[in-house]
Amino acid sequence: MALKKAAQETPVDESSTGLRVTQPEQDPRVPPLKRSLLRTALRIAGSAAVLGAAYWLLFSIVLQTAPFRVDPEQGGFRIEGLSALGPEEIRQVFADDSGQSLAAVDISGRLLELRSIPWVKTATAAKVWPRTIAVTVVERKPVAFLRLPVSNAVRMIDADGVILDLRAGGDSSLPVITGIDEAMPIDQRRRRVNLFETVMEVFGAKGRDLAKGVSEIDVSDSGNAVVLTKHQNRMIKLQMGDRHFQHRLDVFLNYIDAWKSEFGPVEAVDLRFEKQVAVQPANDGRKRG
Repeated sequence: MALKKAAQETPVDESSTGLRVTQPEQDPRVPPLKRSLLRTALRIAGSAAVLGAAYWLLFSIVLQTAPFRVDPEQGGFRIEGLSALGPEEIRQVFADDSGQSLAAVDISGRLLELRSIPWVKTATAAKVWPRTIAVTVVERKPVAFLRLPVSNAVRMIDADGVILDLRAGGDSSLPVITGIDEAMPIDQRRRRVNLFETVMEVFGAKGRDLAKGVSEIDVSDSGNAVVLTKHQNRMIKLQMGDRHFQHRLDVFLNYIDAWKSEFGPVEAVDLRFEKQVAVQPANDGRKRG
């Protein structure tokens, strides 16, 4: 009776009529979902190991061969967007990559170096297989010549307040800006350049186009743009303040002939006052109109 009872309690596999084999019991402590995830993870890990070994083999053997090495003499560099900068200045950034496998080129690191060049506003770089580095540069656009204080050295400056060395690609007809130096924080430089550009927009408005006559704008005082401009073949200094530029320019243009009739040649005009101006004749006398 005991043997018969044991046989009844033991689960058997009845899938085969010829041989019955007992099925191993699964550990109830491991849920089925967890077992499935574990098997999947093991398969992924195995696949990753195989892919890693394959990449190492490809990198260490195939990609190190001559067809994949960067060669500047064989079209290894493709550079676009240059005007002020020369191609050699860009290639110099990638000098250590010459003769190396394209796979080993650190594009992200090279982009950081490119963007550290003052004349480079932004840049992109990409690997073009089998052995070419393609670079596209967007250069900064100068808005004025910058005359530095103390040294009186001349540089260029863009709308972001970035000081640039002189380049042949710059516009030689640009006016001069003063009142900015290299030690000034970039955000302060940017605000002063913005003041300069706002004044230039008013002078260059359609139907008037007086911007060509502007020789220099002094922004040493951020609350007073001082414009040196040509009017009827004579240079006149205009103190424009930091607002109402259109109105103040209109006042100057509407009354300059009357002031010249009354005071003679005019050297400077202070337009910052409400309902009056300060006119300085060329003989250094000062009168109010």
